[in-house]
Amino acid sequence: MIRGPVNIFVANHYENGIGIQDFVDLIRFELDDMGVESVVSTEILTDCINIIFEEFRNPHFRKVLLDQFVPDDPRLVVVATEVVRDGIFNSMGSVDRTLHAGHYTAGSEIWVERTDGFKEVAHLFSTVLCPAEQIFSSFSNQFSDLCNEIVYWPLRYKHQMLQRKCTWPSCEVKQSDFSFSGSVTPYREAVLKHLAASGYKVDIKVGHTSEFLRYASACQSHFMLAVKHYPSTDLLSKMRVWWALSNHLPIFVESYSEITDLDQFLMIYRDADDLINQASSYTVERSESLIQKYKDWSEGIENPLYFLGRYRAGTQKVANGFR
Repeated sequence: MIRGPVNIFVANHYENGIGIQDFVDLIRFELDDMGVESVVSTEILTDCINIIFEEFRNPHFRKVLLDQFVPDDPRLVVVATEVVRDGIFNSMGSVDRTLHAGHYTAGSEIWVERTDGFKEVAHLFSTVLCPAEQIFSSFSNQFSDLCNEIVYWPLRYKHQMLQRKCTWPSCEVKQSDFSFSGSVTPYREAVLKHLAASGYKVDIKVGHTSEFLRYASACQSHFMLAVKHYPSTDLLSKMRVWWALSNHLPIFVESYSEITDLDQFLMIYRDADDLINQASSYTVERSESLIQKYKDWSEGIENPLYFLGRYRAGTQKVANGFR
């Protein structure tokens, strides 16, 4: 067993981890299942394992890592959150490079800077954790010369998510028909307006909404809704559906061209009209059976963080300091 805590570092994401809270929860739950303590902090610790989410645009942060760690350092693990397209990060970008606020095309400055920052420090990390099949394959095919070990991370059902569950409005008094959270691209906006014009109430929570408000919105709506960024977007937002499934929340997901291991547990629709048809004929038994199927599948999957056991790090002093 690993001695001392595993440090989940979040300061490189808006200094408070907004946008990665689901990842943090999942990692802590997986470590808990292994009997390993974890801490969430804004400090890099040199005497224990640090799990860091990819975002290395800050040159000072890169310097800290380069000064304090060595190549293939077992104290460093990075979570890759973006797919590599043509050598550049671009998970959410449309295949036809549709532009939205300058972020979702491979040529935009943010993706170039994030890619260059990662390349500068990639050699330090002992392991790259990839929480999606497409991330894993793109890193393996395009960044294998930069990375030491690339590991696929299957997203398992975690019962710990339900420990906070309380009584929410019954179906008869739900506040909304659909709960949507995320960036509102032109395509998503068109879908949401179509639902509204068809008489459905959609509660929209834009990016960086607090986790408790997003959770309340989902529980106070009949369904969660996962709409693609663009018609040509080919990647499922796996963390979004993991969060819904682990919280036992029914979610409708627009179909994607890329196949994932979670597809078999989802209520997938083709277009807005198909979504309306499926929602009108929905039964609670449908989502409950899919969630049970997901739970059964998860039990047959090995803990994806097993590899951390190869490194014995941390001290009791550090562990006690965070209790």
